[in-house]
Amino acid sequence: MNINPSSPQGPRAGDSASIEAQRAQDNRLDPTPSATDRAAPKVRTDSAEVSAEAKALAEGTETPPRSTLSAERLQEISERLASNYYDRPEVIETVAKRLAADPNLRVEDPR
Repeated sequence: MNINPSSPQGPRAGDSASIEAQRAQDNRLDPTPSATDRAAPKVRTDSAEVSAEAKALAEGTETPPRSTLSAERLQEISERLASNYYDRPEVIETVAKRLAADPNLRVEDPR
């Protein structure tokens, strides 16, 4: 799914303020539209693209993949999520190290 936000409310505070200010300016209606524009003023709106797979899943025409984890393991994970276990710094570091060492993890070089 791709989400393309636009905000006519104006800029947000922070580092993105100048970008948001430009977006807000771009979203405002032209005060003197041409004759062809008067009938349908151009206003940018938010948009979202939903994949065919997501649509099929939402319509119930596609069965979601089943988990390969046991019910006990899923229960353990749920309990850890509820207790904020995964928010601990040592757990975050361990997960990051395992991800970095995973040969199946593909990281694109931004250069």
